[in-house]
Amino acid sequence: MTLPDLPPRFLPPAGWQDGAFKNNGHELVYGYVLPEQTPKSAVVILAGRSEFREKYFETMHDLLARGYGVFIMDWYGQGRSERM
Repeated sequence: MTLPDLPPRFLPPAGWQDGAFKNNGHELVYGYVLPEQTPKSAVVILAGRSEFREKYFETMHDLLARGYGVFIMDWYGQGRSERM
């Protein structure tokens, strides 16, 4: 995949992991990133309608810099998750 020419804060943070799981026969995608040190806590982002994981990379960079782990998923029909 070719990444666009964007400032680093808009690109996946170092350590970004993504995956998928099936629920009710439909695939949902998720992603997470953990800081290098033991995380203070975890932040779970539950985005709204028409949102997608990649839109939150800048926020993830900020949270990582503060020592938080970040988890996010695309709901059914959003981002790269399957449509119902």
